Amino acid sequence: MSSITANSVIVGEERQRWLAIGAGVLATLIWGSTFVIVKFSLEDMGVLTMAGLRYVIAFMVLLPGVIRYRGEWQKWPRGVWYRLALLGVATYMVGTGAMFWSLRTLSAGLASLLMGLVPLLVLILEQVWLGQRPLPRQIIGVLISLIGLGLFVMPNQFIADPFGLFLIGVATFAFVLFAVLGRETTQYYPIPTFLLTAWPFFFGGVGMMLVAMVVEGAPQATAAGWFWIMVMGVVNTAVAYLFYNYALQTLTALQLNALVYSSPIVTALLAFLVLGEVVTGWQAVAIGLVVLGVIRVQ
Repeated sequence: MSSITANSVIVGEERQRWLAIGAGVLATLIWGSTFVIVKFSLEDMGVLTMAGLRYVIAFMVLLPGVIRYRGEWQKWPRGVWYRLALLGVATYMVGTGAMFWSLRTLSAGLASLLMGLVPLLVLILEQVWLGQRPLPRQIIGVLISLIGLGLFVMPNQFIADPFGLFLIGVATFAFVLFAVLGRETTQYYPIPTFLLTAWPFFFGGVGMMLVAMVVEGAPQATAAGWFWIMVMGVVNTAVAYLFYNYALQTLTALQLNALVYSSPIVTALLAFLVLGEVVTGWQAVAIGLVVLGVIRVQ
């Protein structure tokens, strides 16, 4: 009987792992379109307004569930709220604001590549902060993926605006903090995935909207602009982050981010279809390196 029980536990854990990987893949596919949508919509709405509305809309989509869970979050200690506020402000206010602003001067491909540095930084920070020692094959996998990302999106992208590079650097650090602090938060207190997704949206979105109102004034856009910001808020934010945070409950931050930050492949393909950016044969070779690196990490 004990043998049957042990086998059932193993099967259940393996199923949970594959569900987490599947959720990470879906988040990757969705986020791969974000840079293209932002570049496509920049002339239609202010950068800070777009970033703030994205997360305010996402929180409103999730609000019925937040109310349903009120018995859960009303019992949280003060330390949980501090962590969720830090996640929201650092990632969704500072990080996303910097990323959106950088796209005024950087190409979608270059910005996506630099965000691809996140897995390597997560690898280092996890070891220092959470005490998780990566396996040698995971280190090799991250390096292979980064080489592949570089080969895929770097051709003809070496000249860039210094301030844009600084902003994407800020965004990169913010998303590294999100990956590690998010996992540390779930270890500190058992927070449902839904609430771990929704409350940081509130803190980051409201904070960004306050800044946007001062800098850019009241939101103004065409019908097409409002359509794309709704897509960003509902699909690229609420839905994608639910997938991400669900996967984060099972996978390590390194494993998940090695998967998610292969999204420049999706970005480059969409940029080719929507923005007319050409995908070269050399870049196609790099796809294999990215996939190989992700497999090594997983």
